[in-house]
Amino acid sequence: GWEMLITKIASKEGLISPRIIPVNLSVNGNQKGIYFIEESFTHETLEFYNRKPGPIFSINDDFELEFPYVVYEANGISNLSIKEKKLLNYAKSKLLDLKKNYKNKDFSINLYFDVVQWASFFSLIDLFSTYHGAIPRNVKLYYNPTTQLFEPIVFDNHMGGANYTNFSFIDFFTQ
Repeated sequence: GWEMLITKIASKEGLISPRIIPVNLSVNGNQKGIYFIEESFTHETLEFYNRKPGPIFSINDDFELEFPYVVYEANGISNLSIKEKKLLNYAKSKLLDLKKNYKNKDFSINLYFDVVQWASFFSLIDLFSTYHGAIPRNVKLYYNPTTQLFEPIVFDNHMGGANYTNFSFIDFFTQ
């Protein structure tokens, strides 16, 4: 239930999030209760949020999970057109550039991320204490070809799963 509410609020804030549909599931006449169908990360999702098609990245769990050693993978990259492949390669190079240059004195996060979108994303997570959705391996990055910036996708924002009392986002960077 909470994820559905968070998705609705995220949508009103202009954030991308997969749509969630509740269904009353019955198997062979046996009532199973309310289940949720969650949309996958597709061009249709982007179109619903008035975004142009662009790659969506996530962190590959098979490798290091600590930045800058993370490995980003694009979702759903089969059957891309030449134009889409060029966009994907450009977005990948921008992520590599970010990992290479983030410690430079003249580094500007505004060249990589839509900070207004990210501020809304973190505010929503703070408001509902759904920090699970901010764990780096859960965060999905949409590369917006219009702004040439990465936007967050609100996803996997269920409550619980860890003790988040006295939690701060700085905890992601410290032990």
